[in-house]
Amino acid sequence: MGSGDGKVVGAKKIVDRGPENEQFTIVLLADGYTTEEQSTFNAHCDEFVKALTAFAPYDDCAGHLNFHRINVESSESGADDPKTTECSDGTGATVKTYFDSTYCTSQIRRLMSFDAALATKVLNDEVKTWDRAMVLVNSSAHGGAGGGKIGITATGPGWTSTALHEFGHVMGLADEYPTWFGCPGVKETSYYNHSGVEPDSPNATTKTKRSEIKWRQLILPTTKVPTTENADCTRCDTQANPVPAGTVGLYEGAEYCHCGAYRPSYDCLMRTLGVDHCAVCQAWIRSKISLGVTAADLAITPWGYSQVPRTAPYWQTPDIWGDVETGRAHNDLHIRIRNVGGKASQPFKVRVTFVPATGVIDSANEILVDEVTRPALASGGTDEFVVNWDLTPPALPAEYAGYEHFCVIAEIEADECNIGNHRAQNNFVLVGKPPGGSPPPLTLEIANPWDIQAELTIQLTSHDRRLGLHPVDFDPEGMILQPGERRPVNVAFDVDESFDRVRRAEAAFDINHLLNGELLGGVSGKVRAVRPRRGPR
Repeated sequence: MGSGDGKVVGAKKIVDRGPENEQFTIVLLADGYTTEEQSTFNAHCDEFVKALTAFAPYDDCAGHLNFHRINVESSESGADDPKTTECSDGTGATVKTYFDSTYCTSQIRRLMSFDAALATKVLNDEVKTWDRAMVLVNSSAHGGAGGGKIGITATGPGWTSTALHEFGHVMGLADEYPTWFGCPGVKETSYYNHSGVEPDSPNATTKTKRSEIKWRQLILPTTKVPTTENADCTRCDTQANPVPAGTVGLYEGAEYCHCGAYRPSYDCLMRTLGVDHCAVCQAWIRSKISLGVTAADLAITPWGYSQVPRTAPYWQTPDIWGDVETGRAHNDLHIRIRNVGGKASQPFKVRVTFVPATGVIDSANEILVDEVTRPALASGGTDEFVVNWDLTPPALPAEYAGYEHFCVIAEIEADECNIGNHRAQNNFVLVGKPPGGSPPPLTLEIANPWDIQAELTIQLTSHDRRLGLHPVDFDPEGMILQPGERRPVNVAFDVDESFDRVRRAEAAFDINHLLNGELLGGVSGKVRAVRPRRGPR
């Protein structure tokens, strides 16, 4: 059975968002629809488009999605449904369809397969610019599968949720459920523990060290990793989520295995039908769609900690800078935005905030500096602008008056598919050195945001041979902090006498904050020569 059991009728573009070479093209193919059932296929295509473009993150990217359908007539209606020992609920039906869709692949009834080579040929013949595709099967039994660039789904009750899950596979995502045959999983011995081979997919990992996790830039410093661990690898883990819903972390149980493989969130569409994609899966989908379209793409460079691979200085971005001073009402804060996309942008907003810079940044404490509207930016263009940063009360709350440095955050607000490059942080401090004297000590607040006791290590790094850093009141090799404990520490500077002989001398440094060996936060700064101001003549 196969291509002899039907014929290709032809392709039709059903959603047109622009030229094919500038958009991301999704194609839907029919299998198991007879000549009389083509209108049913057309309706199923409309259902799929409606479901996908209303679901995050595709909703934000819908303006870049072209959809085609390829009507294919099969000799008979439905799909093969073998009845075996493992697939005992199969009907035993053998159906003549064009792509030979079938249930009970690998002896799992819900797992479907089809003639992928034939489907690829039809796609190449009918819609040469296709990016991803789904085979819709005219069958009411639950089932589907995804892999490569083509997925498959049955069209029974509630089928669009299955289709969205399988399309996640088509976009490159792995299954996040911790079982192959189903929980409690007590008999699937080969799935108790993962092989240890690092998965290629972006939403599963075997790594437990924060610095090696693929999605580490989305894990807040306050989130412990691993976030959950399975205490009994002979069973699926049934513990409740220990953190707020949607928190990105490291949760044990993924890629069909009870232990040894980890997923980004407690729950996600790639684990449970009917829920949203997690933040990591959404970011990946946005990135894949953005690669296939010609569109505006506003960007601000993240600080080195969030770049892959991490780059020094960890706590600075080249796109936020300024000469600022606590207690001064007028401080120029410079922001730089680039359009790295292939088309001009629409006008956009940039929201600038700050938080007191402790060892761990708490975004919940963000204080608004300014929110500005910027004009449209041409492809390849750069927009540099200045906002005023008032560091006096009441703009600076009284409880922060003693802080000597802050973390500045700039976030682009624009209607774009790719938002992964819309936010940057800059945690910097300028320490003034008077002529012939020493810079004042720098006071930092360090913290343990976790719910367990942890060992804190502070790394002091100078990037200039004229500058030395040393602790005043702490042991940089390690100190124990209790859960939630915060404490101030002081860092002193030694500056070589040659520093004063250089006009506008500067020396850069990094102070890194590690908990149990994991890099969580810090500050990048400069010691700068301060010249006395001349009085009036």
